[in-house]
Amino acid sequence: SVFVTTRLINKQRSISLNALQVADAFGLAFFAVMGAQKAMLAGMPDTTAIIMGVITGCFGGVIRDVLAGNMPMLLKGELYAITCIAGGIVYTLSISLGLVTEMAMVLAMLMTLSLRLAAMKWHLTLHVFKYPD
Repeated sequence: SVFVTTRLINKQRSISLNALQVADAFGLAFFAVMGAQKAMLAGMPDTTAIIMGVITGCFGGVIRDVLAGNMPMLLKGELYAITCIAGGIVYTLSISLGLVTEMAMVLAMLMTLSLRLAAMKWHLTLHVFKYPD
Protein backbone atom coordinates (compact mmCIF):
# COMPACT_ATOMS: atom_id res chain seq x y z
CA SER A 1 0.00 0.00 0.00
CA VAL A 2 2.93 2.34 0.63
CA PHE A 3 4.22 1.63 -2.89
CA VAL A 4 0.81 2.36 -4.42
CA THR A 5 0.42 5.58 -2.42
CA THR A 6 3.91 6.77 -3.40
CA ARG A 7 3.22 5.96 -7.03
CA LEU A 8 -0.04 7.93 -6.97
CA ILE A 9 1.66 10.92 -5.36
CA ASN A 10 4.47 10.85 -7.95
CA LYS A 11 1.93 10.56 -10.75
CA GLN A 12 0.04 13.62 -9.49
CA ARG A 13 3.24 15.68 -9.20
CA SER A 14 4.51 14.87 -12.65
CA ILE A 15 4.11 17.52 -15.31
CA SER A 16 2.85 16.47 -18.69
CA LEU A 17 5.27 16.45 -21.61
CA ASN A 18 3.01 18.87 -23.46
CA ALA A 19 3.20 21.41 -20.62
CA LEU A 20 6.98 21.17 -20.59
CA GLN A 21 7.14 21.69 -24.35
CA VAL A 22 4.89 24.75 -24.12
CA ALA A 23 7.07 26.17 -21.34
CA ASP A 24 10.12 25.45 -23.48
CA ALA A 25 8.49 27.30 -26.40
CA PHE A 26 7.98 30.39 -24.22
CA GLY A 27 11.59 30.23 -23.04
CA LEU A 28 12.82 29.72 -26.58
CA ALA A 29 10.92 32.80 -27.79
CA PHE A 30 12.13 34.95 -24.90
CA PHE A 31 15.81 34.02 -25.07
CA ALA A 32 16.01 34.12 -28.86
CA VAL A 33 14.77 37.69 -28.92
CA MET A 34 16.90 38.71 -25.94
CA GLY A 35 20.00 37.31 -27.64
CA ALA A 36 19.24 39.23 -30.82
CA GLN A 37 18.56 42.41 -28.83
CA LYS A 38 21.83 42.18 -26.87
CA ALA A 39 23.78 41.63 -30.10
CA MET A 40 22.16 44.68 -31.71
CA LEU A 41 22.87 46.78 -28.61
CA ALA A 42 26.51 45.74 -28.94
CA GLY A 43 26.52 47.17 -32.46
CA MET A 44 26.45 43.90 -34.37
CA PRO A 45 24.93 43.75 -37.86
CA ASP A 46 21.45 42.26 -38.30
CA THR A 47 22.69 38.88 -39.55
CA THR A 48 24.97 38.47 -36.55
CA ALA A 49 22.13 39.48 -34.22
CA ILE A 50 19.86 36.81 -35.75
CA ILE A 51 22.56 34.15 -35.38
CA MET A 52 23.19 35.17 -31.76
CA GLY A 53 19.45 34.97 -31.10
CA VAL A 54 19.38 31.42 -32.46
CA ILE A 55 22.38 30.39 -30.39
CA THR A 56 21.02 32.01 -27.23
CA GLY A 57 17.55 30.53 -27.69
CA CYS A 58 18.62 27.00 -28.55
CA PHE A 59 21.64 26.54 -26.31
CA GLY A 60 19.74 26.60 -23.01
CA GLY A 61 17.36 23.88 -24.18
CA VAL A 62 20.24 21.74 -25.42
CA ILE A 63 22.04 22.02 -22.07
CA ARG A 64 18.83 21.16 -20.20
CA ASP A 65 18.18 18.09 -22.33
CA VAL A 66 21.77 16.85 -22.18
CA LEU A 67 21.91 17.23 -18.38
CA ALA A 68 18.58 15.40 -18.10
CA GLY A 69 19.90 12.59 -20.29
CA ASN A 70 17.40 13.25 -23.09
CA MET A 71 17.90 13.79 -26.78
CA PRO A 72 17.89 17.57 -27.37
CA MET A 73 14.64 18.89 -28.85
CA LEU A 74 16.79 20.77 -31.33
CA LEU A 75 17.71 17.45 -32.94
CA LYS A 76 14.28 15.80 -32.94
CA GLY A 77 13.14 17.17 -36.28
CA GLU A 78 10.30 19.58 -35.52
CA LEU A 79 10.93 23.24 -36.24
CA TYR A 80 13.05 24.64 -33.43
CA ALA A 81 16.02 26.74 -34.56
CA ILE A 82 14.06 27.91 -37.61
CA THR A 83 11.53 29.54 -35.30
CA CYS A 84 14.39 31.52 -33.70
CA ILE A 85 15.56 32.64 -37.12
CA ALA A 86 12.06 33.86 -37.98
CA GLY A 87 11.80 35.70 -34.66
CA GLY A 88 15.22 37.27 -35.16
CA ILE A 89 14.27 38.44 -38.63
CA VAL A 90 11.06 39.99 -37.32
CA TYR A 91 12.99 41.71 -34.52
CA THR A 92 15.74 43.14 -36.73
CA LEU A 93 13.28 44.26 -39.42
CA SER A 94 11.03 45.88 -36.83
CA ILE A 95 13.96 47.82 -35.37
CA SER A 96 15.11 48.82 -38.88
CA LEU A 97 11.60 50.09 -39.64
CA GLY A 98 11.71 52.29 -36.54
CA LEU A 99 9.36 50.41 -34.21
CA VAL A 100 9.77 50.92 -30.50
CA THR A 101 12.07 48.27 -28.99
CA GLU A 102 9.37 46.81 -26.76
CA MET A 103 6.93 46.43 -29.67
CA ALA A 104 9.63 44.81 -31.82
CA MET A 105 10.40 42.38 -29.00
CA VAL A 106 6.75 41.44 -28.53
CA LEU A 107 6.24 40.89 -32.27
CA ALA A 108 9.38 38.78 -32.54
CA MET A 109 8.47 36.70 -29.47
CA LEU A 110 4.97 36.13 -30.83
CA MET A 111 6.42 35.01 -34.16
CA THR A 112 8.83 32.57 -32.51
CA LEU A 113 6.23 31.28 -30.08
CA SER A 114 3.46 30.86 -32.64
CA LEU A 115 5.74 29.00 -35.08
CA ARG A 116 7.04 26.70 -32.34
CA LEU A 117 3.53 25.96 -31.03
CA ALA A 118 2.33 25.29 -34.58
CA ALA A 119 5.27 22.94 -35.14
CA MET A 120 4.38 21.08 -31.95
CA LYS A 121 0.68 20.83 -32.79
CA TRP A 122 1.00 19.83 -36.45
CA HIS A 123 4.44 18.18 -36.29
CA LEU A 124 5.94 20.59 -38.81
CA THR A 125 9.39 19.59 -39.98
CA LEU A 126 11.85 20.55 -42.67
CA HIS A 127 12.79 18.15 -45.41
CA VAL A 128 15.99 16.30 -44.58
CA PHE A 129 18.40 15.58 -47.40
CA LYS A 130 19.35 11.92 -47.72
CA TYR A 131 21.78 10.37 -50.16
CA PRO A 132 20.19 7.75 -52.39
CA ASP A 133 21.28 4.21 -51.61
